[in-house]
Amino acid sequence: MNKTNRSMFKYLKYKRYFERKHAEGLGVCDHV
Repeated sequence: MNKTNRSMFKYLKYKRYFERKHAEGLGVCDHV
């Protein structure tokens, strides 16, 4: 993987993480 793909992967990973955290904060997301 080149540097661009790695940063993109990391971005998507953190994006999903924060979206899940946000959903949990709202009480919408079950712990999966």
